Amino acid sequence: MADAAAALSLGLALFFLSSATTPATSSATPRPLGARANNITLGSSLSTTAATPASTSSWLSPSARFAFGFYPVPGGFAVGVWLATSPNITVLWTAFRDEPPFTSATLTLLLDGQLHLTSTSGARRDKVISGTKHGSYASMLDTGELVIYDKEGRPVWSTSDSPTDTILAGQTLRPDQKLVSASNNNGSTGGFRLKMQTDGNLVLYPADTYGSSYYADSSYNAYWASGTFDAGTDVSLSLKLDSQGCLFLSPDLQSNYTRVNLTDAQPSRPSSSHGRVATAAEVYYRATLDVDGVLRLYSHTFFRGSSTSTAVVWWAPVDPCAVKGACGFNSYCDTSPGGGAPDCLCPPGFRFIDPGKSSAGCERNFTAVGCGGGGGSAATAARGVTMTAVSVAWAESLSSVSASARAEDCEAACLADCFCDAALFRDGKCVKQSLPLRYGHRSEDVETFLKDGGSAVDPRTTSIHPGDKTQTPPLI
Repeated sequence: MADAAAALSLGLALFFLSSATTPATSSATPRPLGARANNITLGSSLSTTAATPASTSSWLSPSARFAFGFYPVPGGFAVGVWLATSPNITVLWTAFRDEPPFTSATLTLLLDGQLHLTSTSGARRDKVISGTKHGSYASMLDTGELVIYDKEGRPVWSTSDSPTDTILAGQTLRPDQKLVSASNNNGSTGGFRLKMQTDGNLVLYPADTYGSSYYADSSYNAYWASGTFDAGTDVSLSLKLDSQGCLFLSPDLQSNYTRVNLTDAQPSRPSSSHGRVATAAEVYYRATLDVDGVLRLYSHTFFRGSSTSTAVVWWAPVDPCAVKGACGFNSYCDTSPGGGAPDCLCPPGFRFIDPGKSSAGCERNFTAVGCGGGGGSAATAARGVTMTAVSVAWAESLSSVSASARAEDCEAACLADCFCDAALFRDGKCVKQSLPLRYGHRSEDVETFLKDGGSAVDPRTTSIHPGDKTQTPPLI
């Protein structure tokens, strides 16, 4: 899974911090006394003119493993933090992710302490990266974060304050914060989010349900959760990653709540600080919400010399087809035999909206019969409409549910109802559904009946699932 393309996964959105009239504070850990750092003085700058399509312009951490600055992307340069893996860097944090690439730009740590970007390619763009005006200097640390400090050496802003799609060892995802995946084509905002909820539950959702009225943060849209919603109203849990590769949930403040490990610490190695191996290699860990909606824990090993290796240590959910939104409306996800990459397929009577992008969803390949001119199964059949059974489950709607002892009764009920496009039968329950069908995946535990106009269909088909807005399911 961790090939060069995954290593060049672009990070997430930067949330602009507004300027304050009093010194800002940062969640970044103050630098320990005597810790190594490459200080960046006020007035220092980076420029795209110092970079090439194959190189970067950056401020390095003391070990030169981490860097902040301009890195090459198709069409120009992006701004972010990266780990110097080979053959491609691994982007950990990105500013302006939904902006076009910069072709002529300068980053400056201004005399007032702000980190500022000026782009002179096309229309001039002036953008503030850090919101503080109280910085006295900055440092790129071996923890993988760029930090701005005040004159007392206290952190007032850090890239770790607004994580994008990744957290590193020593970093924290706090209550109400989220990671958002990148898209797989240009690193812009992607389709999935990981939310650290205020109730203590860590949950994965499709990104486009954020803030929407369509069930929003509910079990209807969630596709993985830590199950830690019982921490109590007086306990706020945060997601953390330690230097030994253990991803866990724990309170930020002193509490009797026992920490919950999502992963185990990795096999012990003789190590120094920040997860580095003291003998032949150095190891760094990161947790990233990848473009496919799967949360993965990676290890990056730097061997003596110039070689590096990347491995996936843990991931959730285990089944990639459990990711809601992996396939578009009216389609379904099916895992290839032998554990290969999942496919998005169309059910009988449907075709891909975009044959070159199967994840975009499916549409009917026949003209749907309207509800005029009388109803009933005989009238529907006379119009050429038949029912096709498939072993695919979609998210159930919360209405039109009835008891049905037999599958054929469920099929007949949908055929007789001109407003019914599909019917899901499972455990003696029949659920009528209307298009669009959502979150489809192959399942042998469900028999779904689809209305089919009798047209030729993609032979790889099988699917079903819709949704309804009439009720709101419980939050998780």
